[in-house]
Amino acid sequence: MAFDYAKHAGAGTENIDKSVLGMPLIGIIQKGSPQFDETHKNHNQKRIDGCKPGDLFFAPTNSVLTRPLEAVVTGTTTLYTEWRPKSQGGGYVGSRPLTVTSERGYRRGAAGTKEEYKEYIGDNELIYTIYMSLRFRTGTKWENGIISFTSTQLKKGRAWLKQLTTLVIPGTDIQAPLFAGLWTITTIAEKNDEGGWFGYEIKLGRVLDGTKDETVLMDCSAAFQDMQAKLPSPKAAAAIAEQATTVSADGDDVF
Repeated sequence: MAFDYAKHAGAGTENIDKSVLGMPLIGIIQKGSPQFDETHKNHNQKRIDGCKPGDLFFAPTNSVLTRPLEAVVTGTTTLYTEWRPKSQGGGYVGSRPLTVTSERGYRRGAAGTKEEYKEYIGDNELIYTIYMSLRFRTGTKWENGIISFTSTQLKKGRAWLKQLTTLVIPGTDIQAPLFAGLWTITTIAEKNDEGGWFGYEIKLGRVLDGTKDETVLMDCSAAFQDMQAKLPSPKAAAAIAEQATTVSADGDDVF
């Protein structure tokens, strides 16, 4: 008699932290991105024919997204990501809570050097990161995605978080839920003394109407718990740190 797998569907997987699994990341193609740069070591695996710097792309399908992208926020988290130094092969180690700054081994770079504003735990660099989980529209279909904000884009992420707290339910002064706003996401050219790149430009389109947009609101409210669980979490760091996978030193292959 054949073993009945149906009676044991998913057995043992219920306690796996979903944030250790692949994330549906949305990113921006830059001049040096493997999707565009023919000299990049991972270009053959990640190339997207016809893409150009400034395009938004969706990592799970390795495809370009139409701009502006319409999206609804379904979750947020802020933490540190930990990285091995290039001298040790580079690579993503895991996620750390913001309280890592009070842990033994935490330090800032030496004052007066180019490392001055960097943060470390031992030899590993810590990158302050804001993650937003989304439901975004592609044609008539809604999909799940995640955007991360670090470095030059942190200011954008913080501004978006602040805007989320100001949304109110239409016709009232009651604070709206996280998923009440319909946002547009595109890219814009930016530069500083060290060079140029493309960054995010995010604007509020409108607050969703409880009657006209009932279907979208029901969909996004249902996705709220599920997508919050897909965001990276410090809980997953221990499992990842035990056997961190070496990836490209520039961090292109984290997820």
